[in-house]
Amino acid sequence: MSKELALVQNTAAYLPSAQELAEVSAELKGVLRRSMLGTIQIANGGAGVFKVKEPGADEATGGITAVEGVILCSHPTNTYWGHDYANRADGEAPICRSMDGVNGTILETGEVRVCADCPFNQFTDGRKQCVNKRQLYIMRADDLVPILFSLPPTALKYFDQYLVRCRLTMRVPLFSVVTRITLKNVKSQNGNEYSIPVFEPVGKLPREEAARMRDYAQAFAEAAQRNGITVDDAEPQQEAAQAAPAYVQVPDEDLPF
Repeated sequence: MSKELALVQNTAAYLPSAQELAEVSAELKGVLRRSMLGTIQIANGGAGVFKVKEPGADEATGGITAVEGVILCSHPTNTYWGHDYANRADGEAPICRSMDGVNGTILETGEVRVCADCPFNQFTDGRKQCVNKRQLYIMRADDLVPILFSLPPTALKYFDQYLVRCRLTMRVPLFSVVTRITLKNVKSQNGNEYSIPVFEPVGKLPREEAARMRDYAQAFAEAAQRNGITVDDAEPQQEAAQAAPAYVQVPDEDLPF
């Protein structure tokens, strides 16, 4: 693939103005809750499509074959429930949650634990009880705030590969690239079919707009982690105890850029 990407012409579609953001913030102050933000999920059972819930909507729309936008930022999340999805009550909160993949908080007591040392975050017989995900914040064309896409454990490898591809092969940061995400089906070792994401760059922002996007991305990431914005309504396939990966996942802070 060529390292050169076409410049995005309608950059305003991906980066709302400061005035627009101020107006929306003032108008929705006290109304907008994290549950009202838009979310993206991979449909269960190898359906090969996304389910997208638009901001403020009660129900998700299925059958979506592609999502396109700028990946503003991302961060790891860890969640420990104590039991599997099938035994979880509607609206049940997890026992422990980490919004950075480093420190987890037991919600009932407020106790903070180091994720790397937690026994529930260790592989036992090739599996672990704590669910490790990565949360992406995607700014689609004409959105005012990003939509949330929580990558399940089975998708982490493919995002890591895309991140390395953008930074080391194409030499562009994710926040300066318009990315198209589609799905393809694969089978697990026991024959179960599931969908994995395919990330493809389709355009890049001009230098000046990319710098503005970087600043917006940093501010939004800090606010999201500070306020605990996350997606907890994943499907059984995504919340299943994860198997040991066949690759080494390198933390972002260890990458040489």
